Amino acid sequence: MEQNNNVKLLKELQGTN
Repeated sequence: MEQNNNVKLLKELQGTN
């Protein structure tokens, strides 16, 4: 799902902060 992919990307971005 596209939404599931978006959640994955958000988690990756949050991990870099």
